[in-house]
Amino acid sequence: MIDSNQETSINLLKVVYQKRRLFLVTFILAVIAGITVTFLTPKKHTSTGVVYAVNTNSYDRIIDNPAFGDEDDADQLIQLFQSARVKDQIIKHFNLIDYYEADTTDPKWQYDVYKEYDGDITFNRTRYSSIEIMATTKDPELSANIVNALIELIDVERTKIYQSNVQHIVDHFQSELDAKNKRTNAILDTLFAYSNTGNSANSKNPLFKNRQMFMDERQKNTHIFPGDAAIKSIGANYQTKKIEQLINEYYFLQSRINYYRERLDLARNKLKLPSAKIYKVSKAKPVYKKSSPKLSINLVGFCLTAFILTLIFILLRHQIKYLKES
Repeated sequence: MIDSNQETSINLLKVVYQKRRLFLVTFILAVIAGITVTFLTPKKHTSTGVVYAVNTNSYDRIIDNPAFGDEDDADQLIQLFQSARVKDQIIKHFNLIDYYEADTTDPKWQYDVYKEYDGDITFNRTRYSSIEIMATTKDPELSANIVNALIELIDVERTKIYQSNVQHIVDHFQSELDAKNKRTNAILDTLFAYSNTGNSANSKNPLFKNRQMFMDERQKNTHIFPGDAAIKSIGANYQTKKIEQLINEYYFLQSRINYYRERLDLARNKLKLPSAKIYKVSKAKPVYKKSSPKLSINLVGFCLTAFILTLIFILLRHQIKYLKES
């Protein structure tokens, strides 16, 4: 016993067989259209490069742990590859605005260029956590040059971002250090005022005599300061709560100054070191064999489309004829 699905399939096969000449004509037309489109469509060439991300931005840490980056590192690198700052530089360097024939008088021209760019230049993380960079253009030399430019440019952009962050830290520590030094000077000036000896260069006040030496030497030893004896003398001679508070604050500030000085020196040393570079596994080479359009794909697409449209046309025609007769 034949069910409804089998009956429908048999009917379709009957229709195809009865209209086999029409299907043959449409098949021939589809083949001609596929060949025509293939030869009229501009040829495109794809070049590929492969890189690995690093697991750190610090150059000195690479020595201890020179391993490739993991999936998260690869994903972060892809985000940087796809960033507008990288796109803009590649578009400008290779004059892709003219290549894509963008109309810069159109308000959305940049969106159109980005759309074309994203279609032609792609980044894929492989199962080995490497990054495959692919560029597809009409010129095989251009495709290879774009990939290689991206590989070189990405290190420059990573370094800029890394050093910008470190410089921000340097500026922060310098600002804190300046503030602490300013407050320390203010405390010393207040102690001078309490000593009632004035600020003359010939003053016999021991704190005044040691002030400049203290300012120059206080960073050389984190435990003993040149002004210690003088400050203790002031504290002993002028036993007031205010003096005691100032001296306590003064020594607290010295510990903070030492801390910020050490952090500042460390951050400055980081700026002097080169940033770690990505691992360049293979650079791109021009590939003169076209990657698209492919004749086989176009033929299959056109023939399948022609078959479906012809079948729909025949079925609709039969249905319309049936409705008219009924």
